[in-house]
Amino acid sequence: MDQYVLRTGEPILIDNVRGQAAAVDVKNDKVYIASDDGIGILNASDKVQFANLKDEDVVQLFKPVHSDDLYAVTYPNNEIYVVDTIKNEKRRVEYVPCAFILAVDAEDNVFYECDSKYVKVLLKDFQEPIEFVGIAKNSARALTVDESNRVILAANDGLYWLKPDNIVPKKVMNLDFVPSGIVFNEDVIYIATNGMIYKYSNNCV
Repeated sequence: MDQYVLRTGEPILIDNVRGQAAAVDVKNDKVYIASDDGIGILNASDKVQFANLKDEDVVQLFKPVHSDDLYAVTYPNNEIYVVDTIKNEKRRVEYVPCAFILAVDAEDNVFYECDSKYVKVLLKDFQEPIEFVGIAKNSARALTVDESNRVILAANDGLYWLKPDNIVPKKVMNLDFVPSGIVFNEDVIYIATNGMIYKYSNNCV
């Protein structure tokens, strides 16, 4: 799989790894790249330098703003690991059997979708995940957390605000396309789909 950096409107190929996912450490101005040979950091020349989980097939990443931890999902079992980027140590997230997409809020609640194809949350210090209702099976596409610590799900039919204390999500935006990724940057939302990235004002959510 090819992975690119979009800079000044031009895609730049990251050609020294087989990139599979990316996560941005806003606080430390780093970009982590997941590959089939571990996690690397993108340097100034758009090359990836090894950082963590050497020899692991990492298929998903999430970097919370509030901590130095990095969450990584590894193939083939899609288990979630918390990677301490300072000590280069990892530990498995218990009570989450697997994850295909994930996000972690400032309270360390883990939001994810697994084999059931429904979106769930594992609250911090709990052992049983909670399933959200009202979201169609197999429709979840991406998760992110905005700067107000709101967990936003991009699904086939729109964007949902997921709250850890309410199993009914709030729909905040309709979409007329199937999203593949979502990220917030201050007052801007970027939503990716097949061959296209859309840019929205944050006041629509």
